[in-house]
Amino acid sequence: MSPRVTSLAVICALTLGTLSIATRPASAQPASVRDASFQTETRTLRALIGRGGQLADTDAWLGYRVPKVAGSGSQCCYDRDRTAGCRLSRHGSHYFGYHHSDADTRESGRDLLVFVPPRAEGHRHRVLAYDSACPIDADGARIRWLGDVPAEDSIAVLTPWATEKDRSALQALALHAGDAATDVLATFARQPTNRDGIRTSAAFWLAAYRGMAGYRVVRDVLAATDRPSLREDLVGALAQSPVPEALDQLIDIARNDRSTKVRGQGLFWLAQTASRRVPDVLMEAAERDPETAVKKKAVFAISQLPNERGVPLLIDVAEKHTSGAVRERAIFWLGQSEDPRALEFIISLLTAPTT
Repeated sequence: MSPRVTSLAVICALTLGTLSIATRPASAQPASVRDASFQTETRTLRALIGRGGQLADTDAWLGYRVPKVAGSGSQCCYDRDRTAGCRLSRHGSHYFGYHHSDADTRESGRDLLVFVPPRAEGHRHRVLAYDSACPIDADGARIRWLGDVPAEDSIAVLTPWATEKDRSALQALALHAGDAATDVLATFARQPTNRDGIRTSAAFWLAAYRGMAGYRVVRDVLAATDRPSLREDLVGALAQSPVPEALDQLIDIARNDRSTKVRGQGLFWLAQTASRRVPDVLMEAAERDPETAVKKKAVFAISQLPNERGVPLLIDVAEKHTSGAVRERAIFWLGQSEDPRALEFIISLLTAPTT
């Protein structure tokens, strides 16, 4: 055997050995969960769900693992000092953060851990979904652990649990990998007989985590909806999308939507983005929108920009705008900015000689 062939054989053997070691048993317990009494569950997830979607047993937590949608960042709990870590028994006592910005350096896992509490916890179908890298303190809880569960089984079980009163299952669905989760969320968002709250939540998660497909669903639902109140909420959902087309859509809404309130919402959400295109759009609205109410919304949106960008624009509006009401709003928001340039400008107004 030639040296080259020998080298290739060694590399292949080492690679296969590494893959063999890295292969995780389907029932492997999550390393990120501590102080838990795990009980390996041999029944399938579907078999554990009885009539009416009730868990067959109610004296222990149910836990399992599914692949997580790519690009969704980390899902964990954060204290005021931004220390990560969740507790199953006190899942309402921490800030629950979803982080998916490019600047976020937190470790995130490739899997989603899903936990359903026992009925004694007081939540009929409260679903907790955490990143597999999130440290979780189980506080000694007993957990029936199913290990790796097919995504289609998890989606089939969680879908009926997504309700107006408890949307935690909807959040968990949004984090499942695969097109099936997108399709379920799209059905929730599109169905006109659903309550507005569930439609808006579905749209939010579609925009945030389901890429171009999610953006297109939200865009189409927004275009097909007549009620201004729902459309205002859908604009906020649309703003969660990271795809470039979402920014174009927000700009078009801020400029051209038939509803004064919806245009105002578009301006607000534009100000929350980091796009360099936004200041010009906001100034254009402050100057040219036919409604004074929208002009004031534009001034407020300008005040939401970082001071280095927003304060000079507010000063410009306060000095030059033809509407006294709009100038007053600009001066008000300058006063809230605590920026030295704003203070200097306001002092100059107060000390200017009267004519």
